Amino acid sequence: MQSVTRDEDTVSRQGGDEFAILVARPATAAGVDKVARKIRAALGRPVVIAGVSLTPKASIGVAVYPRAGRSAEAMIAAADDSMYREKQRRKHGPATGPD
Repeated sequence: MQSVTRDEDTVSRQGGDEFAILVARPATAAGVDKVARKIRAALGRPVVIAGVSLTPKASIGVAVYPRAGRSAEAMIAAADDSMYREKQRRKHGPATGPD
């Protein structure tokens, strides 16, 4: 994740397989989405471990200050909500209409 973020951005491990990235100014929604796409692409590359090829996937939640909140807690909660919605969207896939 650090390879696709800028020096002024901050990558931190929150615990387990959960990370937070603070995108420094100017942090527009478009800029944050660009970072998310870069991270998803970097994490989506196959990794070979003990001869087995694995392709990781990431669910990324996005929160942009101040629209999503004005405190760290509010921003994290908004990003968690966004990530949950993405997981649900991926789980159920795109709507294909009635059979």
